[in-house]
Amino acid sequence: MMTFERDNFNIPISEIDRLAKMHYDELMDRSDITPFAIGYEKYKALYAKGLCTLISLRIGNLLVGYAVFLTYSHLHAQANKMAQCDAMFIDPEYRKGFVGVRFIRECERILFDNGIDKVTWSVNPKLDWSPILTRSGYKLSSMSYSKYKGD
Repeated sequence: MMTFERDNFNIPISEIDRLAKMHYDELMDRSDITPFAIGYEKYKALYAKGLCTLISLRIGNLLVGYAVFLTYSHLHAQANKMAQCDAMFIDPEYRKGFVGVRFIRECERILFDNGIDKVTWSVNPKLDWSPILTRSGYKLSSMSYSKYKGD
């Protein structure tokens, strides 16, 4: 059975690390500059301040996906509470059928039910799943570019 829940960052690090390492290997373009090192304590501190939400995707007891959102009042429109997806990953073995679509919809539901007014997602061009967002009613609102020191 597939379950989606707002988690409290008490998931064992080994359980998240398994997926986070797969996520890193799938998308990181410069591991020589950006080694794998998740700031779990920073996420927990943000969670404790109400500034971060973790949503887990499980099949039975197995963690197969996660989404981490930074949650805050919009700096230009203080009345609006935002959720910006910092990281979202589903184990490739479980990316079948409509699992991703269901996960996005459940994340939305959980966030909106908990006072969020607007959800934004970042999509890495290496694994472009933006068509799913478009079909789910999302609109392109910004694009980000990056550059490493020395490039």
